[in-house]
Amino acid sequence: MKIQYRLLFAMLLVMASVQSHAGRQGIHFLYGAGMTVVVPQVKSNIVGHDPAVAGGIVVGIEEDGWAAEVNLARSLDTGTDSSDGVDYNIAMSTVSLSYRTVERNNRYYKYKYGKVDQDYDFVSTTSTPLVGDTTIATSGDLYSFAVGFRMQHTSRLEVEYSYYARKKENSSTPYLSGAHMISLRYIFGGAPYEGGGL
Repeated sequence: MKIQYRLLFAMLLVMASVQSHAGRQGIHFLYGAGMTVVVPQVKSNIVGHDPAVAGGIVVGIEEDGWAAEVNLARSLDTGTDSSDGVDYNIAMSTVSLSYRTVERNNRYYKYKYGKVDQDYDFVSTTSTPLVGDTTIATSGDLYSFAVGFRMQHTSRLEVEYSYYARKKENSSTPYLSGAHMISLRYIFGGAPYEGGGL
């Protein structure tokens, strides 16, 4: 390719890049806190687990609707349906990629996929196979859908449903297959509101 065509091609690429960035929101950091209700899924022959209530934080980087996020959460001690009064709590860490749609009437939708480590800490149990004080480490995939609401110029409220699917593996704890989760989070930062009316 002749040098003048290379220069012309390079100039066109630069112009296209400048034009595409003109309407973009840029890179923004976000952070927030929230509460999650976790409903563990267990096999029918295992004692049921009551829903656990967890508090957590989220931090991330957002650009043009896309965001890389890290969520850390821990639940309060929660009971099971065992007659022995077994308690457990959950510690979670999630690394995810999410996409938030364009806001309309101060509302948007969010789709998220992530990788999760979800550890279950059982206390003084005699129910097989949950024997003794034991921690069960699990990992898997997270699939989420959320509805978000713009609260202020740089703050949002999100109501999110997530399903945690435990990774299939040879394990001594096959009765824990995953969890359903409902979260309420207040997010600061991120892409600011660019319309009017707030």
